[in-house]
Amino acid sequence: MKKILVPIDFSECSKNALKIAAKLANKIPGSEITMVHVYEKPVYGLSLQFGVDNKELKAYQDQLSQEILKESRQNFLSGISVHTALLADIEVWEVVNHDIIKDQDIIVMGTHGIKGVRDFFIGSNAEKVIRTSPIPVLTVKQNQEDFDFSDIVFASEFNEKAKLKFPVIQKFAEIFESKLHLLKIIGSAEDMNKALESIEEFAKNSGLTGGYSAIVETDRNVEDGILNYSEKVNVDVIAMETHGRTGIAHIINGSLTEDVANHADRYVLSIKMST
Repeated sequence: MKKILVPIDFSECSKNALKIAAKLANKIPGSEITMVHVYEKPVYGLSLQFGVDNKELKAYQDQLSQEILKESRQNFLSGISVHTALLADIEVWEVVNHDIIKDQDIIVMGTHGIKGVRDFFIGSNAEKVIRTSPIPVLTVKQNQEDFDFSDIVFASEFNEKAKLKFPVIQKFAEIFESKLHLLKIIGSAEDMNKALESIEEFAKNSGLTGGYSAIVETDRNVEDGILNYSEKVNVDVIAMETHGRTGIAHIINGSLTEDVANHADRYVLSIKMST
């Protein structure tokens, strides 16, 4: 978790995500932050004569370079190794397919969620990053400035695929000395004992010996169950798996993780499952 990528569009929302990334970096010795801004090359001309004015483009790139450099020199980034990058003619979510992602361990990005003003990071961009990123994604709402990971809820089915990615969440809990809430949402109380057994078996096979609680909740659907439990216990982070569905599979099945990230008023850590 030492290499942190932060997409930034110079909005307050993305700047707040940068602050959280800095606090994360300060918790992990030797961490580095890479700030990345995507932009469209300005096009000049009329009709079929559209083209790029190299002089104007250079001036525009210089302006962006100065803006991102200014952000990288904020006081809260003092003592942290910070890199900057400008990527042309791609969407924010396409960063996950760019070579820049190869050396990164986690993405920290801002999102207003569907409750806020529709902005650069709203909706499709944040959702597509969550859905397609090969590395964990920590989403940060605009009003989140406190950085306390004392309680992390991991909402899961606790199957074999979840076990493969669980070490990422264990690492977070270790770094921040967090209590883990292992949460499973079911539809009927009749399945309570069986669900608890599956969680305890998962914890045992994952090497957990303490610092966690096994929780089974009933609710009308999984999303409401996760949100209601998180609100009731006032957890700091919701950690979830995403199956990375795209195309028709995503249209039909949707994404529980994306929905929770949009509706939750707390940090959401999403981890793409192996296919």
